[in-house]
Amino acid sequence: MSTTTLRTPLVWECGFCDDETASPAEYYPAEVPGAVQLDYARAHGWGPFWLEKDPSVYAFMEDKFWCYRAPLSIGGDQEGAVLVFCGIDYRCRIRVDGDTLYEGEGMFSELRLDVSRYRGAPHTLEVRIWPAPKVPPVREGRDEARESCKPPVSYGWDFQPRLIPLGIWDEAYLEQSAETGLLSCRVAPEVADDLGTAWLDAEVSVTRNTRIAFELWDDEGNRCLRRERQTEDCRAGCRLTVVSPHLWWPAGAGPQRLYTLRVLAREECLIEKTVGFRRVRLVMNAGEWDLPDAFPKTRSTPPITLEINGRKLFAKGSNWVNPDVFPGRVNEETYKQLLSLAADANMNILRVWGGGGVNKEPFFHWCDRLGLMVWQEFPLACNEYPDKPAYLQVLEREAVSIVTRLRSHPCVVLWCGGNELFNAWSGMTDQHHALRLLNKVCYELDRRTPFIMTSPLYGMAHGHYRLLDSPTEEFITKLAEQKNTAYTEFGVPGSNSREYLLQFVTQEELDGCRSISDLNRLMPFMAAPIWPKLFEQTMCYYYDQPGTAEQVLERSADLQGMAYKSLFEEMRRQWPRCSMAVNWCLNAPWPLICSENLIDWPCVPKRAFEDVKAALRPQLASLRIRRQVYPAGGEFTAEVWMLNDAFEEMPGDTVEVIGRCGGQEQELLLWTAQPTPPQSNQRGPGVYWRLPDNGADELTVELRCRQHPEWISVYRYRVKSPEAYRRSMTLNNL
Repeated sequence: MSTTTLRTPLVWECGFCDDETASPAEYYPAEVPGAVQLDYARAHGWGPFWLEKDPSVYAFMEDKFWCYRAPLSIGGDQEGAVLVFCGIDYRCRIRVDGDTLYEGEGMFSELRLDVSRYRGAPHTLEVRIWPAPKVPPVREGRDEARESCKPPVSYGWDFQPRLIPLGIWDEAYLEQSAETGLLSCRVAPEVADDLGTAWLDAEVSVTRNTRIAFELWDDEGNRCLRRERQTEDCRAGCRLTVVSPHLWWPAGAGPQRLYTLRVLAREECLIEKTVGFRRVRLVMNAGEWDLPDAFPKTRSTPPITLEINGRKLFAKGSNWVNPDVFPGRVNEETYKQLLSLAADANMNILRVWGGGGVNKEPFFHWCDRLGLMVWQEFPLACNEYPDKPAYLQVLEREAVSIVTRLRSHPCVVLWCGGNELFNAWSGMTDQHHALRLLNKVCYELDRRTPFIMTSPLYGMAHGHYRLLDSPTEEFITKLAEQKNTAYTEFGVPGSNSREYLLQFVTQEELDGCRSISDLNRLMPFMAAPIWPKLFEQTMCYYYDQPGTAEQVLERSADLQGMAYKSLFEEMRRQWPRCSMAVNWCLNAPWPLICSENLIDWPCVPKRAFEDVKAALRPQLASLRIRRQVYPAGGEFTAEVWMLNDAFEEMPGDTVEVIGRCGGQEQELLLWTAQPTPPQSNQRGPGVYWRLPDNGADELTVELRCRQHPEWISVYRYRVKSPEAYRRSMTLNNL
């Protein structure tokens, strides 16, 4: 943010004690943003937390009272002085020289506190933080978080260890200005249905009455509008009207045009905020409202097709989880790297999973600029949240802060109550107080952006998370028969590379492994045993039992990549009935040996990343299959398709299908494809090949487009001897 307002970082130290009235026996340097656990570990010479063989060494810290302190010095010539906390985790009290400025709980509420009366000599700033909230006497795990707004993932999940952060996890600084201090700035954009006019409502609160100017600048450096207002009771607001506004579009649909709002007090710039104009609606999926015979007595399928600026589009992307078990460690560079990879993979949407909470401001900054739509969930997941007034009060305050902060970002196209709240383990309904409250907050503060209660809703799909749906039935086989409106979670496990693993284990340790379970036991955090077990069963189906670590790593990487490619393309073929494909998941918070993610921690793309990138190209030739393993000498059948989710016509082309098995190569098909209209798919002819029985263990099929080589697609499938194939069909261990 470029302003004439001075931001001064604070020099912090922290320590812990056993009750809220005591003082720490020892203080040590603290990094902000960060977490008290990291400060303690650093002060006591611990190694990096991701190499810690037993993360439970951090466990005692979650039950302590923590105290941050810093000297506070305000220049005597600065009329406005505001103490800013962008995020404190979780319950806290803020004092200056013993005077209480704030006390409350919540992780995502920005605090701006007027401290102009403390000008002069240095003062002592103290932030006291209570132990992590828990619901006694429930068993250790996510249920402990069900009466707080703290993300439940930190209490332990199948892909993340139990490490419950506490502390000042987002930016904290002293903001000083010559004229006045800014206490709040609320911005709400809106676009007319005909897209010809846009409005920007802006309101500020300041520390003293003054003259305020609101300026709107476009992304070419032109000032479009300026309005001046005199504050009353230290508040001022205005509505800026923009005729023929530049619109923001998702990646692949149009440019990402943005504006900058500048707020000035007597020509001193207090704040700059990026805003964008777009109209978003959820519309009914094709074929889902044709037969409402039992309505309203039965569950009805809700709309989930995104329409941006009047254009329906296929949303393709991934689920986003916290990039680190300690969110305080995540900085703008981390966000930029991960989000740039998502954009490079031809994604246009990220679902921010409710178990992990809400990201810092740079996440949304880069999503705006990269054209990545954001499905934003509130920090609720896999729990039944109560109707207790104390909980609902905190939830409302957090929700108001989240929506108010993020509604100016055009990338936020969908609000969601949380993850898997209607499932058997949560047991909630749309009548639960928490979800009705979130619906109300979103409607009142950002009705231009749709809200849904949870994911999945009726018609959507979560799962599967493996290649096999049953002992002998592949996921891809059933997928072609399904009629879901959206696939908002699905996954394929795969391990990472040898080079990656050698950052955490020795060569000798690695060479001693014979299975995924062996590798999993080497890692600092052992993922839930279900994932290695499922993966090993899958390996037995597609291959003989691997005998070396090298075989495990190579085969799993290949399986994950090819499976994701086939699944994403099949989901795209189901457009327009299906309007979304979002895999579980993009990234990882911790080094994992076997998981469904596409990018390893901290920012290392797996082999499958390239296969997904190929599958999500706007235009490509695609092969529809029913399985990924075949018997030698058996039949290979498939269909050729042209996939086009771009907004331009896909020209006609000559498609050549080449099959390779062992040393044998054969042209399987030569097809002249007609032009494919925008946002549609074209079904082509079938492909048939009697596979040779020549001892090969892999079948490669290549689709070449003579006029457009960028549309090429390559697929790799498993071939097994008839005897081994029959053994695979009798597996009964899933």
